[in-house]
Amino acid sequence: MAREHSRSGGPRHPIKVTLPEQGRERSVQGGGSRRQPFCQVDTAFRERLGRQVTALRKAIAPVASRTGGVPARVKLHPLATAKSHRPGTLFSSRTCPIIGGGALGELFVKATPEGLDKISARIYGGDSQQIVKELSAVSVIEPVTPELRRGGRTARDILRDCPRRSNGFLARVRLFDFADGGVQGKLYKDFIGICQRREISVASDGYSERSLTYGVNCRSVDDIEAIADRAGVRSIAEMPIVRVAHQTFACAGLAPTNPSSAHVPGSGLPSGVAVDSGVSKGLPASNGTPS
Repeated sequence: MAREHSRSGGPRHPIKVTLPEQGRERSVQGGGSRRQPFCQVDTAFRERLGRQVTALRKAIAPVASRTGGVPARVKLHPLATAKSHRPGTLFSSRTCPIIGGGALGELFVKATPEGLDKISARIYGGDSQQIVKELSAVSVIEPVTPELRRGGRTARDILRDCPRRSNGFLARVRLFDFADGGVQGKLYKDFIGICQRREISVASDGYSERSLTYGVNCRSVDDIEAIADRAGVRSIAEMPIVRVAHQTFACAGLAPTNPSSAHVPGSGLPSGVAVDSGVSKGLPASNGTPS
């Protein structure tokens, strides 16, 4: 084979580049670090989560058979509150999809008996790195209780703080957004049905239709309790009062064009003028002398 020559006519010699630390350094494998679980996912851990799912399935069965789905609450590990750690494989459209978030480390999912059965199978049998990490991110799986919907307050406390109306007390109710027309419609009818049976008026004045927020006119503690017991209700509290703040203005007259010491109360008080563009000797009010 003929030897290659450079443009100058001389032979081309191969060039070998030796990097610093080449003999000791090794290439870094891509793909990120290994998915480390937030806690030990052992048999006891799986049993504890499994019992929670079983209890949740029994609790939602009567309502889920009528509505097709019930909201449930998932509390995450304190180190798994970031969005990147959200257990999207464990709670997916194939099991119990996530329908919203609450406080820090709190998720709400659409729970169905079939979806909970699939989650239970993954709790006891899932051994992939992704499933193990997502299982370690979950601390509690539980139903949404009336106490949670009341925000930890009693129905009497809520009724006491509600604005008074001529025929009752005005409370605010928010519903869960399932993004599912069938389930959403059934849960809405369940909420409207209890209001009609107890003759509680419902209005959405001042709120958009997509907010799923309503004003309800309750007359007793039992009305608050009955609404807080509906599966589709996310929260119930007193209706906030909006007050208009009236501002008062006082006109003290126009400022003089060329102020002098005569316009300042007292005698012999130093005065000064500060403007963004600076002070110039050409200003007639300053007489060319800074004060």
